[in-house]
Amino acid sequence: QYLITLTTIQTSTVLTELSLWGNVLSDSVVVSLAEALENNKFLVRVMLRDNDIGDKGACVLAGGDRLENSRRPFKTLSLKFGLLFFSFSFRFGLPDCLKRIATVQLLDLSENHSISNVSAKALTEALKVNKTLRYLSLGSCGIGHEGAVEFAMAL
Repeated sequence: QYLITLTTIQTSTVLTELSLWGNVLSDSVVVSLAEALENNKFLVRVMLRDNDIGDKGACVLAGGDRLENSRRPFKTLSLKFGLLFFSFSFRFGLPDCLKRIATVQLLDLSENHSISNVSAKALTEALKVNKTLRYLSLGSCGIGHEGAVEFAMAL
């Protein structure tokens, strides 16, 4: 059934929004999902909130795991209630990925409580380079006064 779903996602010409909320999707599952999404040119919104997706999965989904800019078709990516830590232990940390995302305009990272003041600094550096992101939601994260100041200075 899992393979049928990926095939359907990959070949659908009518699917414009994919919502897989609360399905305990992990980074390893998301890599396969990202491959299927790569070939679907009709998706506009991908809603994956309340899953076990961490930095690596988020980076691969958004297409920032490549050296060249990603051309993922979707413009909205929701990873609310995820497991994002902004770790830099793999090839590209999520802030690095944001520098290469060429299509995502709305990114919802709210309720990722491990996003902190340190993360805010890395995010603001990435946002200085990213020219397509128009909306970034960080509500109810672990960003405090110092992180807010970083954003205020960057914007």
